[in-house]
Amino acid sequence: MIAKPLEYEDELIAVIKRLDESFFKEAIKIFKIVHVEDNFGRTFVIGNGGNASTASHFACDLQKGLSDTIKPRVISLVDNVALLTAWSNDYNFEATLSNQLIALAEWGDLLFAFSASGKSQNILNCINYANQNGIFTIGITGLGGQEMEELCDCCLIIDTYDMQIIEDVTLIACHMLFRKLLENTNIG
Repeated sequence: MIAKPLEYEDELIAVIKRLDESFFKEAIKIFKIVHVEDNFGRTFVIGNGGNASTASHFACDLQKGLSDTIKPRVISLVDNVALLTAWSNDYNFEATLSNQLIALAEWGDLLFAFSASGKSQNILNCINYANQNGIFTIGITGLGGQEMEELCDCCLIIDTYDMQIIEDVTLIACHMLFRKLLENTNIG
């Protein structure tokens, strides 16, 4: 059942207040390993549906917003519609993201994965490939995403099953992480 507007607002605020601060500290540490200590590292960002939009948005924030300090190389794997549909058509949808990661990523890179359910097979396949090839993994998911949490080096579980709130809080968490990175990347 979809929450009424005031219930939605109350739940959204409550979920934001319950975000785990340790996630942000660990994510900053991993990001700095990839982009500050190893200047040649890259970050890849993935998601489905609303979280695909968040992936694009977050990649933009990181690439442009940190360009005055560390100049990170950030690539959203959800933005090339021709490539996504070609992989889907010729193989299967579950291979769309991992096949791109296979072509582009190297040991020591970073993958940000967003999945409201934590059960999307194309996302899990991409995380599994990353784990098998020395690529750091940071995830954001909702309740029920324990499989994704177990696969990621660092994962934020958003404390709700409400898909719209999970998607909203994923974007908010990305903005929070971006601002924390902005504060913390000036120091090498």
